[in-house]
Amino acid sequence: MKLLYKIDLQHYQETCKKNISDYSVATLGENLIWGDVLILGNENAYLSFKADLIKFSYDLYDVLKNLKINKASVYNLHNMYELYEFEIKMEADNVLLKLDRKKKVAFNYNDFCQEIYKLKQNIMNDIKILFKDHHNINNMEKLFSLLLEQ
Repeated sequence: MKLLYKIDLQHYQETCKKNISDYSVATLGENLIWGDVLILGNENAYLSFKADLIKFSYDLYDVLKNLKINKASVYNLHNMYELYEFEIKMEADNVLLKLDRKKKVAFNYNDFCQEIYKLKQNIMNDIKILFKDHHNINNMEKLFSLLLEQ
C-alpha cells in the first residue's frame, strides 16, 4: 500500500502571492497546499481525489486513532474544496476506506498509519522547501507540531 500526493502548483503560486504570515493554524492547514492524492491498494485497487493536503492528512490520522480506541465504528471525512466523502471503518485489523459511497479499498491498520505519518512528514518537508520564509509565518511551528503528532 502506498499513499502518494502531487502538489497543485497553481494553488501554490496563488498562495505565495498572499500575506499568509498571520494565518491561524486552521487556516494554514486548509489553505497552504492542495493537491492530488492517490491511495494505492493491493491488486490494482486505488482511490484518487483532490484534497487540502495538510488538513486531510491530519484529519485522517486523527480518525484512525479514534477508530483504534473504538470511539466510533464509522467516520466520515469530507473535503470542502472538492466534492468527495470518505467513509472509514475498521474490519478486524483492517481499515476499510470507501470513497463517495462507491469505490472501496481495505488496508492493514498499522501499515496505513505508517503511510499517513510518512505523508505528514513529507508534506512538512515540502512546506519547508516551498516556503523558504516559513520561519516568519506565525503559527507554522504549531502546524508542524500537529503534523508530527503520533
